[in-house]
Amino acid sequence: KTPSSSLLSSIEDQTNSVRSQTTTKIRPLHQNWWPVSTTNALDESRPNAVELLGVRHVLFKDQETGEWKCLDDKCSHRFAPLSEGRIVKKACSSSSSSSS
Repeated sequence: KTPSSSLLSSIEDQTNSVRSQTTTKIRPLHQNWWPVSTTNALDESRPNAVELLGVRHVLFKDQETGEWKCLDDKCSHRFAPLSEGRIVKKACSSSSSSSS
């Protein structure tokens, strides 16, 4: 017995439907989240240089929030590596100064 052409067409349609449902669009590598380090491998007192996919980044711990932050490892003004710098605590200014 040979299956009818309508049956083959129906099976082919179902197969194509399953393929289209399971096919996902792959995002470019640079548009994904990637782990770059464990926090216990980082030094909280200084900027930490890391490289991911050929791009240099700097990780540092925000002194105010306690969260780790990630930036491109270059100063936007002088293009020097931020990872070669240091973390400076913010100076607090007080509006209530006493005058003598």
